[in-house]
Amino acid sequence: MSEFSALEYFWFVVASAALVLSLARVIRGPTVADRALAFDVLSSVCVGFFVLFARHYKANWLLDGVFILSFLSFLGTLAVAYYMEESQNA
Repeated sequence: MSEFSALEYFWFVVASAALVLSLARVIRGPTVADRALAFDVLSSVCVGFFVLFARHYKANWLLDGVFILSFLSFLGTLAVAYYMEESQNA
């Protein structure tokens, strides 16, 4: 198994910072829209982690998890948007 390259370390640090910042926004977000957007960013960062590890370890089965996580994140975003739209019309 090869070591992580400098570029992979860089992306790992950037993704970790994005993970921490978006998690803080999910916890503190003043509105539902802020929390929904931060959760969407959080799931995108998790997808990035999965892709990074799948590329490094040459584990193509992790890409199946990436697809499922992306699809569930998309459905969650649609559900929150529908909820917000219905609450506006009520």
